[in-house]
Amino acid sequence: MSDFDSRMRRYSEDIVWGLFRLTWGLTARGLESVPKSGPLIFAFNHASLLDGPLVGAALRSSRRPVFLAKRELFSAPLIGEFLRNMGTIALDRGSADHGALRAALEMLRGGGSIAVSPEGTRVRPGERRQPKTEFPSWRPSREPACYR
Repeated sequence: MSDFDSRMRRYSEDIVWGLFRLTWGLTARGLESVPKSGPLIFAFNHASLLDGPLVGAALRSSRRPVFLAKRELFSAPLIGEFLRNMGTIALDRGSADHGALRAALEMLRGGGSIAVSPEGTRVRPGERRQPKTEFPSWRPSREPACYR
């Protein structure tokens, strides 16, 4: 697997998934449709602080994407260190962050996967936001792929 993988990440995903299953009875369906290799972008709606951990934990048996997260999260000592250990790419949302874009594209070119919220922030239920204009240009090819 060319995605980001570490022992700490596997343990964290198992703990998070166990808590989600016990608390809300969540299940993951359709993971057999997720390609096991090759470049892949997981684009997800971001409605709460739990979305990133939930997406990572739900996908754990198929892929381990590198997440993009706002740079501000990395300044908090515990959260920042945790995100770095998870392989998360820090993204400066206030500008065209070419460094983050290069890192994400490098992951995709190497056959890995990334996970990103195209709106660039949490979106409240019922609220609609346009994806960031830079997002479509991240695709490594023009061939569309969509998995639900």
